[in-house]
Amino acid sequence: MKPSSVRLAFIATVFSLILGVPQDVNAQGRAVAGTVTDARTGEPISGAQISVRDRGIGALSNAEGRYVLPNLPAGRLEIRVLYLGYSPQSQTVEVPEGETTVINFAMTVQAIQMEELVATGYATQTRREVSSAIGTVTSVNLE
Repeated sequence: MKPSSVRLAFIATVFSLILGVPQDVNAQGRAVAGTVTDARTGEPISGAQISVRDRGIGALSNAEGRYVLPNLPAGRLEIRVLYLGYSPQSQTVEVPEGETTVINFAMTVQAIQMEELVATGYATQTRREVSSAIGTVTSVNLE
């Protein structure tokens, strides 16, 4: 073999080893995975916010309600789930090194209280003197 071919083979081997290291590191990390569903219907909830409390680590559930929180730190972790219109939930877990712990969440619907909503609309009319229209909708009107 020519010296340049040996050198090229050596460089290619080094690069392939370097590129392979991150995959091995990720495989040995801690992770939490699971699904987020509606407790009443069992339907998956897409876009739920799953996070590790006080760690700045989070993910969103996909269209099937699945999520993964990879590369978690050691120790006890509080996993929280939030989604508008549902009660927040949390579970505390200790994830062993090199394993993925499965935590599924069944979210319960929570009524949202809000103040009255004021909607304002403007229209231009050629023969009438109308500058604006204002309407108020309260919770009594919605029932």
